[in-house]
Amino acid sequence: MMLLPIGATVRCRDGAAGRLKYVVIDPDDGEVTHLIVERGMLLRRDPALQRQVAELRAVEAAYRTVFDEDHDLPYKPRMALLERLRREPPASHFDLVSRADLETLAEVRSPNAPIFSLYLDLRPEIRKDQPPQLCLKNMLRQAEQQLRPDQRSHAYREHWREETAYLHDWLDQERPLEGRGLAVLSCQAIGLWRAFHLPVPVRDQLVAADRPYLRQLATLLDEFESYLVVLIDSGTARLIEMRLGTAEELADVQGYVPPATGNVAEKTGHKHDTFLRRHARHVAERAEELWRERGVNWLVIGGTEEALGELRGQLPKPMRERLAGELHISPEAELGQILDRVLVLEREQERRVEAQRVEDLITATYKGGMGVFGLEETLLTVVEERVRLLVVEEEFTHAG
Repeated sequence: MMLLPIGATVRCRDGAAGRLKYVVIDPDDGEVTHLIVERGMLLRRDPALQRQVAELRAVEAAYRTVFDEDHDLPYKPRMALLERLRREPPASHFDLVSRADLETLAEVRSPNAPIFSLYLDLRPEIRKDQPPQLCLKNMLRQAEQQLRPDQRSHAYREHWREETAYLHDWLDQERPLEGRGLAVLSCQAIGLWRAFHLPVPVRDQLVAADRPYLRQLATLLDEFESYLVVLIDSGTARLIEMRLGTAEELADVQGYVPPATGNVAEKTGHKHDTFLRRHARHVAERAEELWRERGVNWLVIGGTEEALGELRGQLPKPMRERLAGELHISPEAELGQILDRVLVLEREQERRVEAQRVEDLITATYKGGMGVFGLEETLLTVVEERVRLLVVEEEFTHAG
């Protein structure tokens, strides 16, 4: 028998291929059908395989939610798991950007070959007159006029030709392109390939440099901060992440809370509020785990008033300090309805945060001397590396 520990190094004839991430087993005969090997976020990924891995992660999340640490599943629990998986929402067709993604990509350098950062607005009304391939062709022509790769070394010219050919081929194979925006970071010479199918539009742009151009992705993260939504009632809870205007189901929490009055409460020998407090504590602990794991920015809680009251008291201080608002909505509500309600809260929260930042800047400038206004003073502070927070008007430009 061969042991296949998750995380083990997988080797091929030409060297290490990566680490074992998932083992896919046929549920009918128990035979291993596929091994999913993770090669690291900077190496090339096949988009279809990315979708399959996303679905496996949904299966893995459902398994953890239902059975936690129990790996010995008898027949009835196994059937319950299969039923749960059948109800799981399909894997997202979008690639949501995380701050960890940007931090890792910001460290990438390629001194001898160009890194191409391609951004495309995929909205139909934008692309009807200029398809993605034509847009890429035009942006490549502009980049060649500016950077003059024909005047660089032979190796650099070869890398440039390889990269442009690869991007054209990939766009051909990806039709139709999913999402409202696309961001591609590519350098075949160093094995860099990241493609983000985004649920929001981006501005058409192509940058070729010795590092990835991440400004548009960073702006998206700033404009669309992530939210952990916790909806709770007496006995159930639902945990959802909202990011970039989309929603992803993370976990369900099931608990037993007897009625406040009646025979059930009398027979158990425990009061209704004792069970409800225990349920709220379990939900708060699961929410804190996901809060740390996912690195979200803000918290939204909702549900029935009684359960919400218990949940508020169980939340750790760091999460309470990041509470953006509350929703009076059932955990059984449709996901689209929950998303709409959270988006309203998100817009209100964004306005509050931006107003507070501007007020802090004005106060720091006029009272404490820890802020500056104007282009010249701001640039000087940036050069001296004394900036903690930079506030720039959208679409600001200045000649020179």
